[in-house]
Amino acid sequence: MKVYGIGNPFLDIFCDVKDSFFEENNIKKGETDHVSEREALQILENLSKYRYKIIPGGGAFNTLRALSLFHIHCEYLGAAGKDIKKFGKEKRNNEYFNPLLVFSEKETGKCFYLKSPDNKLTVIAAPGAAMSLSEKDIDLPLMEDSEIIYIEGFIFNNKKLKSLSFLKAVKPKRIYIDCGNPFIVTRYRKDIIDLSGKHTTVIMGTEGEIIAFSNSSITDSIRLLKKYCRAIIIKQGKNGASFYSRNTGLLQVPPFYSVHENTTGCGDLFAAGYMVAAKNGLSMYNRVATGNLCGSLCLKHSGGWIESDDCKKLELLINKLKNDSILPGRPGK
Repeated sequence: MKVYGIGNPFLDIFCDVKDSFFEENNIKKGETDHVSEREALQILENLSKYRYKIIPGGGAFNTLRALSLFHIHCEYLGAAGKDIKKFGKEKRNNEYFNPLLVFSEKETGKCFYLKSPDNKLTVIAAPGAAMSLSEKDIDLPLMEDSEIIYIEGFIFNNKKLKSLSFLKAVKPKRIYIDCGNPFIVTRYRKDIIDLSGKHTTVIMGTEGEIIAFSNSSITDSIRLLKKYCRAIIIKQGKNGASFYSRNTGLLQVPPFYSVHENTTGCGDLFAAGYMVAAKNGLSMYNRVATGNLCGSLCLKHSGGWIESDDCKKLELLINKLKNDSILPGRPGK
Protein backbone atom coordinates (compact mmCIF):
# COMPACT_ATOMS: atom_id res chain seq x y z
CA MET A 1 0.00 0.00 0.00
CA LYS A 2 1.21 3.50 -0.85
CA VAL A 3 0.02 6.67 0.87
CA TYR A 4 0.56 10.24 -0.37
CA GLY A 5 0.07 12.81 2.38
CA ILE A 6 -0.08 16.60 2.36
CA GLY A 7 0.38 18.62 5.52
CA ASN A 8 2.08 21.42 7.41
CA PRO A 9 5.47 20.44 8.90
CA PHE A 10 6.01 21.87 12.37
CA LEU A 11 8.68 21.74 15.02
CA ASP A 12 6.77 20.78 18.17
CA ILE A 13 8.43 22.38 21.19
CA PHE A 14 7.56 20.99 24.64
CA CYS A 15 8.50 22.83 27.80
CA ASP A 16 7.46 23.06 31.47
CA VAL A 17 7.49 26.73 32.45
CA LYS A 18 6.78 28.89 35.49
CA ASP A 19 3.65 31.02 35.69
CA SER A 20 5.85 34.10 35.40
CA PHE A 21 6.79 33.07 31.83
CA PHE A 22 3.22 33.72 30.66
CA GLU A 23 3.13 37.14 32.26
CA GLU A 24 6.56 38.15 30.94
CA ASN A 25 5.64 37.11 27.36
CA ASN A 26 2.03 38.35 27.37
CA ILE A 27 0.68 34.82 26.81
CA LYS A 28 -2.76 33.73 28.03
CA LYS A 29 -2.26 30.59 30.07
CA GLY A 30 -4.35 27.55 29.15
CA GLU A 31 -5.41 28.84 25.73
CA THR A 32 -4.51 28.19 22.09
CA ASP A 33 -3.20 31.08 20.01
CA HIS A 34 -1.47 31.85 16.72
CA VAL A 35 1.50 34.22 16.50
CA SER A 36 3.78 35.62 13.81
CA GLU A 37 7.11 34.13 12.84
CA ARG A 38 8.91 36.97 14.64
CA GLU A 39 6.93 36.40 17.83
CA ALA A 40 7.63 32.65 17.68
CA LEU A 41 11.37 33.27 17.46
CA GLN A 42 11.14 35.59 20.45
CA ILE A 43 9.29 32.96 22.50
CA LEU A 44 11.94 30.38 21.57
CA GLU A 45 14.70 32.76 22.64
CA ASN A 46 12.93 33.43 25.95
CA LEU A 47 12.71 29.67 26.59
CA SER A 48 16.52 29.46 26.62
CA LYS A 49 16.59 29.46 30.44
CA TYR A 50 14.38 26.34 30.46
CA ARG A 51 15.00 22.79 29.28
CA TYR A 52 12.78 22.07 26.30
CA LYS A 53 12.36 19.25 23.79
CA ILE A 54 11.99 19.75 20.01
CA ILE A 55 10.31 17.01 17.97
CA PRO A 56 9.40 17.12 14.24
CA GLY A 57 5.63 17.07 13.89
CA GLY A 58 2.49 18.31 12.22
CA GLY A 59 -0.70 16.29 11.75
CA ALA A 60 0.02 14.50 8.47
CA PHE A 61 3.71 14.05 9.35
CA ASN A 62 2.79 12.25 12.58
CA THR A 63 0.24 10.03 10.83
CA LEU A 64 2.44 9.02 7.91
CA ARG A 65 5.52 8.45 10.01
CA ALA A 66 3.53 6.04 12.19
CA LEU A 67 2.12 4.29 9.10
CA SER A 68 5.63 3.80 7.73
CA LEU A 69 6.62 1.87 10.87
CA PHE A 70 4.21 -0.83 9.63
CA HIS A 71 6.10 -1.06 6.30
CA ILE A 72 3.57 1.10 4.43
CA HIS A 73 5.24 3.32 1.84
CA CYS A 74 4.46 6.96 2.58
CA GLU A 75 5.25 10.10 0.60
CA TYR A 76 4.85 13.25 2.70
CA LEU A 77 4.63 16.68 1.08
CA GLY A 78 5.03 19.90 3.04
CA ALA A 79 6.95 23.19 3.10
CA ALA A 80 9.69 23.84 5.66
CA GLY A 81 12.46 26.35 6.26
CA LYS A 82 16.07 25.76 5.35
CA ASP A 83 16.78 25.67 9.08
CA ILE A 84 15.23 22.22 9.31
CA LYS A 85 17.25 19.02 9.68
CA LYS A 86 15.09 16.74 11.80
CA PHE A 87 12.59 15.94 9.02
CA GLY A 88 15.32 14.79 6.63
CA LYS A 89 16.69 12.50 9.35
CA GLU A 90 13.47 10.47 9.14
CA LYS A 91 14.20 9.56 5.52
CA ARG A 92 17.69 8.31 6.38
CA ASN A 93 16.38 6.15 9.23
CA ASN A 94 13.22 4.81 7.60
CA GLU A 95 13.09 3.45 4.06
CA TYR A 96 9.28 3.52 4.06
CA PHE A 97 8.97 7.24 4.85
CA ASN A 98 9.88 9.82 2.20
CA PRO A 99 9.48 13.49 3.19
CA LEU A 100 9.14 15.53 -0.03
CA LEU A 101 10.03 18.87 1.54
CA VAL A 102 9.73 22.17 -0.32
CA PHE A 103 12.12 24.69 1.21
CA SER A 104 11.27 28.31 1.93
CA GLU A 105 13.24 31.34 3.09
CA LYS A 106 10.91 31.52 6.08
CA GLU A 107 11.48 29.68 9.34
CA THR A 108 9.97 26.22 9.73
CA GLY A 109 6.57 26.37 11.43
CA LYS A 110 6.67 26.06 15.20
CA CYS A 111 4.14 24.90 17.77
CA PHE A 112 4.84 25.48 21.46
CA TYR A 113 3.28 23.23 24.11
CA LEU A 114 3.86 25.05 27.39
CA LYS A 115 2.86 23.28 30.62
CA SER A 116 2.41 25.39 33.74
CA PRO A 117 2.95 24.17 37.35
CA ASP A 118 -0.80 23.46 37.66
CA ASN A 119 -0.56 21.16 34.56
CA LYS A 120 -2.50 23.51 32.29
CA LEU A 121 -1.39 23.25 28.65
CA THR A 122 -0.92 26.38 26.55
CA VAL A 123 -0.50 25.95 22.79
CA ILE A 124 1.02 28.63 20.54
CA ALA A 125 1.45 28.05 16.80
CA ALA A 126 3.24 29.92 14.04
CA PRO A 127 2.86 28.26 10.58
CA GLY A 128 5.94 29.98 9.13
CA ALA A 129 7.18 28.25 5.97
CA ALA A 130 4.23 25.81 5.89
CA MET A 131 2.10 28.33 4.01
CA SER A 132 4.67 28.48 1.18
CA LEU A 133 3.45 25.21 -0.37
CA SER A 134 1.73 25.79 -3.74
CA GLU A 135 0.04 23.84 -6.55
CA LYS A 136 3.27 23.68 -8.58
CA ASP A 137 4.83 21.60 -5.79
CA ILE A 138 2.28 18.80 -6.23
CA ASP A 139 3.63 15.71 -7.99
CA LEU A 140 0.44 14.48 -9.71
CA PRO A 141 2.00 11.28 -11.20
CA LEU A 142 3.30 10.31 -7.76
CA MET A 143 -0.12 11.03 -6.28
CA GLU A 144 -1.77 8.94 -9.01
CA ASP A 145 0.56 6.07 -8.14
CA SER A 146 -0.67 6.07 -4.52
CA GLU A 147 -3.65 4.07 -3.34
CA ILE A 148 -4.55 6.54 -0.59
CA ILE A 149 -4.31 10.32 -0.30
CA TYR A 150 -4.18 11.67 3.24
CA ILE A 151 -5.03 15.34 3.77
CA GLU A 152 -4.49 17.40 6.88
CA GLY A 153 -7.41 19.83 7.23
CA PHE A 154 -5.21 22.88 7.79
CA ILE A 155 -4.05 22.54 4.17
CA PHE A 156 -7.39 24.02 3.06
CA ASN A 157 -6.30 27.28 4.73
CA ASN A 158 -3.41 27.66 2.27
CA LYS A 159 -4.66 29.96 -0.51
CA LYS A 160 -1.80 28.90 -2.79
CA LEU A 161 -3.31 25.41 -2.98
CA LYS A 162 -6.66 26.80 -4.23
CA SER A 163 -8.86 24.56 -2.08
CA LEU A 164 -7.03 21.48 -3.45
CA SER A 165 -8.61 21.94 -6.87
CA PHE A 166 -5.74 19.88 -8.35
CA LEU A 167 -7.42 16.76 -6.93
CA LYS A 168 -10.19 17.15 -9.50
CA ALA A 169 -7.67 16.02 -12.11
CA VAL A 170 -6.82 12.85 -10.17
CA LYS A 171 -8.75 9.66 -10.91
CA PRO A 172 -11.04 8.63 -8.01
CA LYS A 173 -9.04 7.55 -4.97
CA ARG A 174 -9.51 6.64 -1.35
CA ILE A 175 -9.06 9.92 0.48
CA TYR A 176 -8.79 10.49 4.21
CA ILE A 177 -9.47 14.02 5.44
CA ASP A 178 -8.60 14.84 9.07
CA CYS A 179 -10.45 18.09 9.73
CA GLY A 180 -7.97 19.70 12.10
CA ASN A 181 -10.10 22.45 13.60
CA PRO A 182 -13.79 23.56 13.71
CA PHE A 183 -12.72 26.86 12.14
CA ILE A 184 -11.33 25.00 9.12
CA VAL A 185 -14.61 23.09 8.68
CA THR A 186 -16.73 26.24 9.02
CA ARG A 187 -14.67 28.16 6.47
CA TYR A 188 -14.08 25.35 3.94
CA ARG A 189 -17.15 23.15 4.40
CA LYS A 190 -18.17 23.36 0.73
CA ASP A 191 -14.65 22.56 -0.53
CA ILE A 192 -14.39 19.50 1.73
CA ILE A 193 -17.81 18.22 0.67
CA ASP A 194 -17.10 18.81 -3.04
CA LEU A 195 -13.86 16.87 -2.76
CA SER A 196 -15.59 14.06 -0.86
CA GLY A 197 -18.19 13.69 -3.60
CA LYS A 198 -15.59 12.86 -6.26
CA HIS A 199 -13.54 10.35 -4.25
CA THR A 200 -14.17 7.50 -1.80
CA THR A 201 -13.73 9.55 1.32
CA VAL A 202 -13.36 8.99 5.05
CA ILE A 203 -13.74 12.14 7.13
CA MET A 204 -12.21 12.21 10.61
CA GLY A 205 -12.68 14.86 13.25
CA THR A 206 -13.42 15.68 16.85
CA GLU A 207 -17.03 16.17 17.92
CA GLY A 208 -16.64 19.94 17.51
CA GLU A 209 -15.19 19.55 14.01
CA ILE A 210 -17.93 17.19 12.82
CA ILE A 211 -20.69 19.37 14.33
CA ALA A 212 -19.24 22.35 12.41
CA PHE A 213 -20.38 20.76 9.12
CA SER A 214 -24.02 21.43 10.06
CA ASN A 215 -23.42 24.02 12.77
CA SER A 216 -26.08 22.23 14.85
CA SER A 217 -25.49 18.58 15.89
CA ILE A 218 -23.68 15.30 15.17
CA THR A 219 -26.94 13.86 13.79
CA ASP A 220 -27.44 16.74 11.35
CA SER A 221 -23.81 16.59 10.22
CA ILE A 222 -24.03 12.85 9.56
CA ARG A 223 -27.26 13.41 7.61
CA LEU A 224 -25.38 15.92 5.44
CA LEU A 225 -22.09 14.03 5.03
CA LYS A 226 -23.41 10.51 4.47
CA LYS A 227 -24.42 11.49 0.92
CA TYR A 228 -20.76 12.08 0.07
CA CYS A 229 -18.58 9.99 2.41
CA ARG A 230 -17.91 6.30 2.87
CA ALA A 231 -17.45 6.79 6.61
CA ILE A 232 -17.45 9.50 9.26
CA ILE A 233 -15.15 9.03 12.27
CA ILE A 234 -15.77 11.07 15.43
CA LYS A 235 -12.73 11.16 17.74
CA GLN A 236 -13.77 11.61 21.37
CA GLY A 237 -10.52 11.57 23.32
CA LYS A 238 -10.81 9.79 26.68
CA ASN A 239 -14.27 8.51 25.62
CA GLY A 240 -12.86 6.60 22.62
CA ALA A 241 -14.49 7.22 19.25
CA SER A 242 -17.69 6.65 17.31
CA PHE A 243 -18.26 6.15 13.61
CA TYR A 244 -20.98 6.15 10.99
CA SER A 245 -21.09 3.97 7.91
CA ARG A 246 -23.99 3.04 5.66
CA ASN A 247 -23.76 -0.60 6.76
CA THR A 248 -23.68 -0.05 10.52
CA GLY A 249 -25.26 3.31 11.29
CA LEU A 250 -23.70 5.18 14.22
CA LEU A 251 -21.70 3.05 16.69
CA GLN A 252 -19.62 3.87 19.76
CA VAL A 253 -16.21 2.23 20.33
CA PRO A 254 -14.79 2.35 23.89
CA PRO A 255 -11.29 3.66 24.60
CA PHE A 256 -8.06 2.00 25.61
CA TYR A 257 -6.12 3.50 28.49
CA SER A 258 -2.45 4.37 28.78
CA VAL A 259 -0.08 6.46 30.89
CA HIS A 260 -0.97 10.12 30.39
CA GLU A 261 1.99 12.37 29.65
CA ASN A 262 0.89 14.49 26.72
CA THR A 263 -2.17 14.20 24.47
CA THR A 264 -0.45 15.99 21.56
CA GLY A 265 -0.69 13.94 18.37
CA CYS A 266 -3.10 11.30 19.71
CA GLY A 267 -5.64 12.10 17.01
CA ASP A 268 -2.93 11.82 14.33
CA LEU A 269 -1.93 8.40 15.63
CA PHE A 270 -5.59 7.34 15.78
CA ALA A 271 -5.72 7.92 12.00
CA ALA A 272 -2.60 5.79 11.51
CA GLY A 273 -4.02 2.91 13.55
CA TYR A 274 -7.29 3.06 11.63
CA MET A 275 -5.51 2.85 8.26
CA VAL A 276 -3.23 -0.02 9.35
CA ALA A 277 -6.33 -1.95 10.43
CA ALA A 278 -8.06 -1.14 7.12
CA LYS A 279 -5.04 -2.51 5.24
CA ASN A 280 -5.45 -5.74 7.22
CA GLY A 281 -9.10 -6.06 6.21
CA LEU A 282 -10.66 -5.47 9.64
CA SER A 283 -14.29 -4.40 10.09
CA MET A 284 -15.14 -0.73 10.60
CA TYR A 285 -15.65 -1.30 14.32
CA ASN A 286 -12.26 -2.96 14.70
CA ARG A 287 -10.52 -0.31 12.61
CA VAL A 288 -11.78 2.32 15.04
CA ALA A 289 -10.80 0.12 18.02
CA THR A 290 -7.27 -0.17 16.58
CA GLY A 291 -7.21 3.59 16.07
CA ASN A 292 -8.16 4.04 19.73
CA LEU A 293 -5.28 1.82 20.84
CA CYS A 294 -2.75 3.58 18.58
CA GLY A 295 -3.86 6.97 19.89
CA SER A 296 -3.60 5.81 23.51
CA LEU A 297 -0.06 4.43 22.96
CA CYS A 298 0.95 7.95 21.90
CA LEU A 299 -0.01 9.28 25.36
CA LYS A 300 3.20 8.09 26.99
CA HIS A 301 5.38 10.03 24.53
CA SER A 302 5.88 13.71 23.83
CA GLY A 303 4.37 14.58 20.44
CA GLY A 304 2.66 12.39 17.86
CA TRP A 305 5.05 9.51 18.35
CA ILE A 306 5.08 5.74 18.79
CA GLU A 307 8.03 3.37 18.97
CA SER A 308 8.70 -0.20 17.79
CA ASP A 309 7.38 -1.73 21.05
CA ASP A 310 4.10 0.17 20.54
CA CYS A 311 3.87 -1.24 17.01
CA LYS A 312 4.15 -4.78 18.39
CA LYS A 313 1.19 -4.14 20.70
CA LEU A 314 -0.84 -2.83 17.79
CA GLU A 315 0.07 -5.82 15.61
CA LEU A 316 -0.96 -8.20 18.41
CA LEU A 317 -4.38 -6.56 18.57
CA ILE A 318 -4.81 -6.66 14.78
CA ASN A 319 -3.87 -10.36 14.63
CA LYS A 320 -6.30 -11.17 17.44
CA LEU A 321 -9.12 -9.32 15.71
CA LYS A 322 -8.34 -11.08 12.40
CA ASN A 323 -8.07 -14.54 13.90
CA ASP A 324 -11.17 -14.28 16.07
CA SER A 325 -13.35 -13.88 12.95
CA ILE A 326 -15.36 -11.09 14.55
CA LEU A 327 -18.50 -10.07 12.67
CA PRO A 328 -18.33 -6.68 10.90
CA GLY A 329 -19.46 -3.87 13.14
CA ARG A 330 -19.18 -5.93 16.34
CA PRO A 331 -16.84 -5.37 19.28
CA GLY A 332 -13.58 -7.24 19.58
CA LYS A 333 -13.31 -9.99 22.19
